[in-house]
Amino acid sequence: MQTNNLDDDQITDNIIGVLFAARDTSASVLTWIVKFLSENHTILQAVTSCCLSLLHLSGYLIPKGWKALPLFRNIHHSEEYFHHPDKFDPSRFDVAPKPNTFLLFGSGTYSCPGNELAKLEMLVLLHHLTTKYRWTVSGPGREIQFSPFALPWDGLPVTFT
Repeated sequence: MQTNNLDDDQITDNIIGVLFAARDTSASVLTWIVKFLSENHTILQAVTSCCLSLLHLSGYLIPKGWKALPLFRNIHHSEEYFHHPDKFDPSRFDVAPKPNTFLLFGSGTYSCPGNELAKLEMLVLLHHLTTKYRWTVSGPGREIQFSPFALPWDGLPVTFT
């Protein structure tokens, strides 16, 4: 009988991979949320209202048997699926997108093991941020760097009140 034990280097690599994925992906999403909500006060008000009345969150269905890892950014930025995909417009999700066109956390074997925790962290922060604080972005925040996730070049300095 053969066992597939991991050596210390493999275990360390896996731990670092999980920490990297959890820290940078959530931080990237939350950075963009703060940036775009600060620029779109009507949408900020709608999100605040939603957070004040939030009682139920629906889940996502990942089809059984999927074996491929699609390029999510290409799907999410496709005009075939989303009208003006580069424009910040959360109202596009008032009508559910076509199946398999909006995949935040991967799918099947490649599904993020921390997706529920990541969603919970972001929803809790978004709730408190929109209901208890206001903020201004200090600086343009227009240029984007990829390292490996898209983030504002200047790190998006923000002043909270």
